[in-house]
Amino acid sequence: MFGAMVSAAEGEDDRGTVSEHVVNGDANYLDDFVTVLGSTPTKPAALAADLADPTAGPALLDFLSGNAAGITAVNRVDRLKAWKMLDEMVDDIGTAWKTDVPTLTKLSDDIGKFPDLENFLKTNPDHFDAWNSIKHLSSNTRGNPITIQRFKEQLDDFAVYNDPGTSAIAKRNTYKGHADGFANSSGGKGGHFPEDVGTISSDGKIIIVDETQPKSLDAAPFSATEVPMGNLPVNGDGVALATGNNRVYIAQYVMDGNQNPTNVISRYRPKSTGTEHTFFPPGMEWDEIMEQFSSALANTNKTNWGGQSNAWEAAADNGMIFRWHNGQKAIFLKH
Repeated sequence: MFGAMVSAAEGEDDRGTVSEHVVNGDANYLDDFVTVLGSTPTKPAALAADLADPTAGPALLDFLSGNAAGITAVNRVDRLKAWKMLDEMVDDIGTAWKTDVPTLTKLSDDIGKFPDLENFLKTNPDHFDAWNSIKHLSSNTRGNPITIQRFKEQLDDFAVYNDPGTSAIAKRNTYKGHADGFANSSGGKGGHFPEDVGTISSDGKIIIVDETQPKSLDAAPFSATEVPMGNLPVNGDGVALATGNNRVYIAQYVMDGNQNPTNVISRYRPKSTGTEHTFFPPGMEWDEIMEQFSSALANTNKTNWGGQSNAWEAAADNGMIFRWHNGQKAIFLKH
């Protein structure tokens, strides 16, 4: 098979010979091409051109030859499938990706674990950028078409949140809006980033209050016995938990005439959906949260929690347990 006839030990001495055979379409090196590309024993012109490219060609040849330790004939077929697939998608994604070895490597690995990925991306080329932008998931979940679908939905939802033209009301109805802790007249929402926890004196978006002590949080000047983040229990994943006597309060802002929040806090109100509240680990950025949450959504081993029919939890690629409510854009981590 292509590349299999040249051992890794022969290395650079045979680079020219391999290149010559590949470019000229020598039948002895084309078993993989015939199988994968469905061609007669001649090298497709598009691949010949890519291999002849003085900049991208040498690295592409090394990639397709697959002479590195541990690369099998099956790996080489998946590598050819990756190139063929991106070549067929150039009208949708451009020409650069089919000679980009990191992308080809990632794609061939994912095709090997998720054979349906090839047809999925060719049928849904608008999902290619979503798949290609995944940086935090392992190959165990990254190529799962369901993970990619869920991640594309997350990206679209975040685009709404991130659009300067999106109203504050619309921002509240996004996953990021929930995680950020936007509050509205009907009650507190979310607030799961530890960096948003502050103090009354610093107008913290979120404060943690010792419920056993007297407090006055309905109108300024505010008064309460506050609990620092460092006092909360943290699990092995770095997830902090406010529970028991430690209750999360979310700032309620004065709204302007267009129902956009001003910078003036009118009161702090307790989180209205239960007495347990978790925080993402410090430094866990939103792009990673979206990716991990997408892998949890794709996990077929999800279970109900809290006795609610629309409340689900599942392990993400990194092992963290995400919780969410179907029909509501609310996500958080289990402690």
